[in-house]
Amino acid sequence: MGPSGSGKSTLLSILSGAVESVGAGARVDGAVSLGGERRRGALRRVTAFVPQKDVLLPALTVEECVRYSALLRLPGSLSPGEIQERIDGVLAELGLSHVATSLVGGSASIRGVSGGERRRVTIAMALVTRPRLVIMDEPTSGLDSFTAYNLMRTAQEIAMHDRVVIMSLHQPSPDMFDSLSQVLLLAKGRLAYLGTPASVGPHFAAAGLPVPRRRQPAEHMLHVASQPAGLAMLLAYAEKCGEARRRVAGLGAAAAAAANGAGAGAAASIAANLARLEQVSNSSTSSSPTLLAMYGGAAAAAAAAAPPPPPPSSAPAVAAADAPDDACGGVCARAAAAARAAARECAVLYWRAFTNMRREPRLLMLHLLVALSLGLVVGAVFFKLENTQVGVQNRLGAMFFALALFGWTSVSVVDGLVLERELVEREVAGHYYRGGTYLLSSLVLDGLLLRTLPALLFSALVYPMVGLLPEVSRIVTFMFVLATYSCTVGALTTALTALCRTSSATTLAMNIILLMWVLVGGYLVNPMSIPPWLRWIRNLSPMSFAFEVLAANEMADQMYSLKVSGFAQLEGIKGDVFLRTLGLVPSRAFESALGLAGFYLGSVVLAFSATSFTLWRHGGGSTRRALQRLAAALLCRGGRGTAAQ
Repeated sequence: MGPSGSGKSTLLSILSGAVESVGAGARVDGAVSLGGERRRGALRRVTAFVPQKDVLLPALTVEECVRYSALLRLPGSLSPGEIQERIDGVLAELGLSHVATSLVGGSASIRGVSGGERRRVTIAMALVTRPRLVIMDEPTSGLDSFTAYNLMRTAQEIAMHDRVVIMSLHQPSPDMFDSLSQVLLLAKGRLAYLGTPASVGPHFAAAGLPVPRRRQPAEHMLHVASQPAGLAMLLAYAEKCGEARRRVAGLGAAAAAAANGAGAGAAASIAANLARLEQVSNSSTSSSPTLLAMYGGAAAAAAAAAPPPPPPSSAPAVAAADAPDDACGGVCARAAAAARAAARECAVLYWRAFTNMRREPRLLMLHLLVALSLGLVVGAVFFKLENTQVGVQNRLGAMFFALALFGWTSVSVVDGLVLERELVEREVAGHYYRGGTYLLSSLVLDGLLLRTLPALLFSALVYPMVGLLPEVSRIVTFMFVLATYSCTVGALTTALTALCRTSSATTLAMNIILLMWVLVGGYLVNPMSIPPWLRWIRNLSPMSFAFEVLAANEMADQMYSLKVSGFAQLEGIKGDVFLRTLGLVPSRAFESALGLAGFYLGSVVLAFSATSFTLWRHGGGSTRRALQRLAAALLCRGGRGTAAQ
């Protein structure tokens, strides 16, 4: 517990290892130990963190949310039956079996289950891995009193199954407060109280801050922690309690040493510690019995529970068990396990994204509707072109418009990525999957359903209506170029979305980029008329490569006539002549196709790099610290090399 800004969420985030919740670029010092050892990996495996905000895919059902959490986080050695058993068990434990097939909802278009049930879905996704430690950040936030109390009962039931539940609460009701086992009060990042709810009254009274008769203990704690004068008194008394706790710790160590046969020296140490503990108790207020009651039994407990020293060979045995028999075999086994994990992640993410799109098909339907309607419009405007200079102009105009259309419609990827950003950042930080596998599944599904499929539909309408050459190879080339250019814009938009934190910034940047591509794309301005010192800018526009391929594919080897009123008609003019007059180079069509493909691959690499960098920064990564570690590693390697010489 604690007032707003006291550090509750920060403490829980660090305890659970979710340092990304502390803030991008924040530095976390120290370490969290488990059983007295700094084992970050082991702590992560036994800990489940339930964030304050429920971020779920609204189009999935309750069971599907728990299922993909289980498939991504449970060991691959479990059979489908064992996974289903865990899913059914956690749904029954949290009282979600009756809504297992209901949509989660929470968006404007899908209502779904209630707020309290959505919160339990988030908890179920964490419990499916059977953690020993469950950490919840303000689980009752935004819930009504009845739902909050039921959630507290759920937390109690979770704790009964051999688990520890730690949660932050802002202002619990009396029933919720009394149901807690231990209460830790934070104020300005400092420990102000630690004990049972029943000990709050005596402790605060001993500190000179008694609980008023008509005020609840939880309310009084927050009231004191929010006032500077009361907080100073409480922290001063907490310091005395801490001193007593340290004395008892020394007493417990001495008692343990005596129990192990340390002799008279240990007995003298016990007596000295007892005397110091009595001085600390007497120097406090009349609550010295309370101090002794809270901490005095620790010495006896420490002496009774002193563990025997570990056998000398335990550490080497563990090291020997962890060391692989064959270095090469170990590397190969790890690589194979990583490949299987990546394939599993991709399969689950493909299924999740496809299911989400199938149940919320509005964006896909809108893309298909735009391709269908504009395909008919373009086909009608450029209907059955002749082989004249007018037909040349209109063919080039139709192809240029098609590229511009699929360039701007591909910016629609921004909304989906922004909506899923918080979910992805949280799940990547929670080790559900890697950022690369999510991006791969996103690019593949987006490229197939939202980029390629509309491009094929548009081509199927426009190609015969305009009267373009009906050869199979030319049709395939037209569709390939249109789809590849659309996928290129989508991948580049994905990269910018990862780097920009708002959709408006990404949309503005992409609009400027697309306008520059249109400007130098080869239709609005003759490339040869661009000043030589600026002509290189065309190489930065994939639209110029795509337009050159489409123009050469349709016109390079065809014959056209020139009809001008008042002049003689010229027949048999090769399309190659028209294209060169416009500043295009038909002989470079193959190189331009390769350039377009290179642009797509480069955009994909940029998207992966931008996403990895953003997720690394979100996870607490710092460029400065990374450079410092790299420099230290290089210096260390150089030092080893010098020593070896």
